[in-house]
Amino acid sequence: MIKIVNKHWHKSTADDVYAGRGSPFGNPYSHLPNSKAEFKVATREEAIEKYLPWFEKQRMNDAVLYQGLQHLIHIVANGGNLNLVCYCAPAACHCQHIKNYLEDVLRDIKIQEKNGIG
Repeated sequence: MIKIVNKHWHKSTADDVYAGRGSPFGNPYSHLPNSKAEFKVATREEAIEKYLPWFEKQRMNDAVLYQGLQHLIHIVANGGNLNLVCYCAPAACHCQHIKNYLEDVLRDIKIQEKNGIG
């Protein structure tokens, strides 16, 4: 199971992976005036929206992000739980894009296994 949790309120567990700014999964876009984000945008929604194409490009071109995603897929595919830790939750968060990607990959793996592929 994959959950998105808030770093401030979540009690740390072994299932946690920090996905906030400063990690390979962090969002380089922010609407906050004092943020260390590389790119400033007007709203939280815009920051999340811009993250998706950035994430799609980076996961193909950034070896650290790619390896990190492969590690997360391995954890969940082998029955482990995963908490994506960020400061946004329960507010809208870029981690939802990461979660969606992981769930899509895991769904494809299950389909391939069911069909005897791979």
